[in-house]
Amino acid sequence: MKREVIVVKYGSSGVANRQGMDMAGLRRYAAALVTIYGNYDIIIVSSGSVAAGKYIWHKQKAEQTLADSRTLAMIGSATAFSAWQVALWRYRLIGGQLLVTHREVDDPTEGLSLRAALEGNLRHGIISVVNENDALSDTELAKLSYGGDNDGLAAHIAIIVKASILLLLTDQHGLLAQGQLVKRVAANQKAWEMAKACIRVDISRQGRGGMLSKVHAATQAAKAGIDVHIAAANQSLQDVLIGKAGTHFEAKK
Repeated sequence: MKREVIVVKYGSSGVANRQGMDMAGLRRYAAALVTIYGNYDIIIVSSGSVAAGKYIWHKQKAEQTLADSRTLAMIGSATAFSAWQVALWRYRLIGGQLLVTHREVDDPTEGLSLRAALEGNLRHGIISVVNENDALSDTELAKLSYGGDNDGLAAHIAIIVKASILLLLTDQHGLLAQGQLVKRVAANQKAWEMAKACIRVDISRQGRGGMLSKVHAATQAAKAGIDVHIAAANQSLQDVLIGKAGTHFEAKK
């Protein structure tokens, strides 16, 4: 019997620190993913390449002006994926890197190749670790295709593979309204607009996302029939999935 698919997105602030990739954090995330692996096939969407590249650059070229983000992404991409691969293998899970640009989302031929790659990994029990290919992605076209950040990319990946659940994990406990956690967002236009109205525009410390991009991504996936949860990366995944923690965007039926 084919298992349900869950897409789990981790932001830069959750996977990277001043020493590059946060290996202790990744080990904790891998341990948490193992607890749901028996019930779901898993795809990870993870930031971190630029943050990892910054650390490597500062170690080797501390006296020079910081390189641009594309260069930093190329420097840090292998490190970011290898960190995930090591963390997953601790629990005998195999990770496979998949870098995506707007072309794989928009182009009819490339889009089929992306789906085939993801579904092939799912069949073989390989956990795809997906990241935006910052070195090759056109920022403006990426915005049109999937929002230009990994939150939007995660939503598109979830839609492509017909996932049941999308988890957008961050350093925040979920969507807040006047300081209070919003536990549930109903699957209708009025509720989605109210969710967007709760947000003050913010930029996360490490990456390009923020709560606004997460709500946009959650709304997009919910419209496609996917349950979405926005929650803190260090919370119990079981608690998040049953609505005990985080914000649940209900799937449109």
